[in-house]
Amino acid sequence: MSSDSSDDFCRKRRVSLRSSPDVYPHAWRTNATAEELRRMYGHLPNGGRVQGVKTLAGRLVAQRDFGKLRFMVVVNESTSIQIVCDSSTLIDSTRINRNDVVGVEGEVGKTRKGELSVFATKLQLLAPCWHNLPVQQSKLDPVLKCRRRYLDLMTNVSSQLKFKKRAEIITSIRKYLKQRGFHEVETPILCTTGVASAQAVKTRSNELNMDLSLRTEPEVFLKMLLVGGFDRIFELGRCFRNASVDADPEHTTCELYMAYHDYNDLMCLVEDLFSSLVLHFNGSYQLEYHPDGCGDSHLPVLLDFTPPWPRVSIVEEVEGLAERQIPRDFNSEECNEVLEDIAFTNNVQCSEPRTPHRLLKKLFESMKLHHLLNPTFVIDPPMEASMAKEHRSKQGRAERFDLIISGKEISNGYSEQNDPHAQRAAFDQLKEVGVEDFLDALEHGLPPSAGLGFSVDRLIMLLVNANQMKEVILFPHINQRVTGGCSEYYFPPKVPQERLAELVEADMPFVISPCSQVSIDPQVFHVLPGLQVLLA
Repeated sequence: MSSDSSDDFCRKRRVSLRSSPDVYPHAWRTNATAEELRRMYGHLPNGGRVQGVKTLAGRLVAQRDFGKLRFMVVVNESTSIQIVCDSSTLIDSTRINRNDVVGVEGEVGKTRKGELSVFATKLQLLAPCWHNLPVQQSKLDPVLKCRRRYLDLMTNVSSQLKFKKRAEIITSIRKYLKQRGFHEVETPILCTTGVASAQAVKTRSNELNMDLSLRTEPEVFLKMLLVGGFDRIFELGRCFRNASVDADPEHTTCELYMAYHDYNDLMCLVEDLFSSLVLHFNGSYQLEYHPDGCGDSHLPVLLDFTPPWPRVSIVEEVEGLAERQIPRDFNSEECNEVLEDIAFTNNVQCSEPRTPHRLLKKLFESMKLHHLLNPTFVIDPPMEASMAKEHRSKQGRAERFDLIISGKEISNGYSEQNDPHAQRAAFDQLKEVGVEDFLDALEHGLPPSAGLGFSVDRLIMLLVNANQMKEVILFPHINQRVTGGCSEYYFPPKVPQERLAELVEADMPFVISPCSQVSIDPQVFHVLPGLQVLLA
């Protein structure tokens, strides 16, 4: 549908609604939902009726005429129900179009063919839709689905169910932690204290005359609360980074801390939490997942969350894969030379600084990571300047773990460094600034503690079978070089190569849509007009 035909559609709708007394009523009180009606009256016999008037509302997604009767399908809270009305007596039915929001009043019953329906005695237009939307969500451009999420939700019931499931998962995480004595707390989003400041999103408070940043993680504030006397705390909320997080700088994380525990206790806790969620929402510990996206050409993998999960030492694992002995003095020249040689032999790239910890991590990622489908703890990396405590029995190692699922890191945690002098030395090595308040808190005594963080978005991706983070975020950030604004929802017609050449010659920006594919004729492309982007 072109913009011209869209304008023509709007003009026709205005004419048809001109005589309507109230196109946008103030309210429509309901006493039932489609889901409640199906649950309460699904047992009715064919042709049966229930006494009493029910009032509901929803979006009209389909309609057809059969003589004087009009059959409509209304979707309410992801559940559809049929509406049967007499178009000769209900005048409003003739002015209602597909995609309008409507209110219905009538008796509940089943047709002679057994379809549960509301037999309308009153039909009210509550909000007209001025656009002719596609019937199937597959016709929506992927960029528009993210930028205009309401279109995706309107035309795709499974998308609604996915985001409702996201809300249920987050509620379940909170419930699990609170049942085990954790207190949910809130720490500042705008802050001057924190780590990973180089990746922070900067801002400024004019009132306070102060430079601030959006938090990259709430870690330092949560540890201050442990110093203050909280024993078990967690925070579930938004964090922000300028670095790429699946192409979205705003993401949801959960961080939790336990006083008087270590990283072994955390591995047991996160193992129980994740496996419990999978069992609850999937009905089994075995979860079918499509890491490359759903489709006929993409085969699923079966992830097994049955506890206990394996624990793999990163140093010993790389030794076994490379068939080389790695010196245990990780700060020695000999160790660094061995790791460099293994990286060179296996063509593994590692950017600066090429520390033993980074080299080992890159080697592991290249040689093993993509093979780890089932949940696996990768433990005890070489000690480096960080906030983790040195291993109690393995010299030069840290009491730290990374949880890998389907080849991606989902969570990490460690026994917390509570020695203020050791922590200051680590911060000095990292050249961290703005951490004096945190170091002062450590000097007041941080109990032996352990903490972990995990990506709520990545966990939800597994549970709803999504392979991109933007699929589980209602309004993900889209690159501003791709700008929406067109009224075109369908795939547009093919545009000849000559027309593209004219656009280039006229210096007019355009884009080949991300959803488009080159047709059989290589001289013809699918182009989405209305979107603009600088040519690559």
